[in-house]
Amino acid sequence: MGTIVHLIWSFNIGGAETMLMNLVNEQVSLGANVKLVIINNNYDQKLLNNINKKVEIFLLNRKPGSKSPIPIIKLNLLLLRIKPMVVHCHVGSIIDYIAKPLHKKTVLTMHTTGVVTPKKSLCKYSHIYAISDAVKDILKQRFNIHSTTIMNGVVFDKIICKHTNNNSNKYRIVQIGRLVDNIKGQSVLLQAVSLLPTNVDVKVDIVGDGPDMKTLRTLCRDLGIESKIDFLGARHQEYIQNNLHNYDMLIQPSYVEGFGLTIVEAMAAKVPVIVSDIDGTSEVVENGKYGTIFHVGDYRDLAEKIIFSINNIELLNNKAQKAYYYAKEKFSLSNTAKEYINNYKTI
Repeated sequence: MGTIVHLIWSFNIGGAETMLMNLVNEQVSLGANVKLVIINNNYDQKLLNNINKKVEIFLLNRKPGSKSPIPIIKLNLLLLRIKPMVVHCHVGSIIDYIAKPLHKKTVLTMHTTGVVTPKKSLCKYSHIYAISDAVKDILKQRFNIHSTTIMNGVVFDKIICKHTNNNSNKYRIVQIGRLVDNIKGQSVLLQAVSLLPTNVDVKVDIVGDGPDMKTLRTLCRDLGIESKIDFLGARHQEYIQNNLHNYDMLIQPSYVEGFGLTIVEAMAAKVPVIVSDIDGTSEVVENGKYGTIFHVGDYRDLAEKIIFSINNIELLNNKAQKAYYYAKEKFSLSNTAKEYINNYKTI
């Protein structure tokens, strides 16, 4: 099999980057020759350190937004020298900077339902992969573009499972995601917490960083719930894998989500989940079969679902047990990596 080149603008803590890190490591373990090219000088060194040493990493160190053609020339010369079997892009706009003779080898994984890449750019790709049927449907409906669904996967063996119920009276909730409220919906969770009865003792950890940190902290103060909320900042995947099992619930109140990797990680940790009823997250939990769903943006509905969950802990934990086995069968990283490799060969 020929060389696989994965291509991304930046490489910081985030769902797409975490998935890509896991994917290249798994593809190498399957015997593939894998290279990773990061175009911009915007990357997390610890994330890079977690990549298998067999993966050759190229850092082009382009300044974000730069108009200089030099990094793009370097990119194309590098690709021509490597002569890859496939160039696997993880941001739609990258194709506009790749020389036309390479387009027939270039594929894209679309990571979100919030597609902003123009159709004329998407049509340049030899093939497009969607991380969920929700993303696949958006591409078909908006652009009449056919794609292949390959679900994201997680490494179940690295995630510590929840084995016992919380003996504390305090109910521990976690939300994970970049602090961009109009996408991840953290304010919906905060408003829901403010509606909980005074006898419901909850502690919420919000894991992530982003431009809305200050706004969300101000909202906590205005709602009078500062003592209930901790902002932990960004955390690497290893931290998530080792600590998810300590929580009683994960809540993902997103407005936009192509898949929801942290939801699957919670399922792998046997932690009950509550998610908004948008297509991407609902698909992961089979429309409520393996998790609880609430109406997107409706913090009153979310508050009701939290109260119900706290009052029915055994019911939720039983659902979480079933969710674990469902997720293990459907969202295995090994299966994800194999599917990509098999699909490359057909292009």
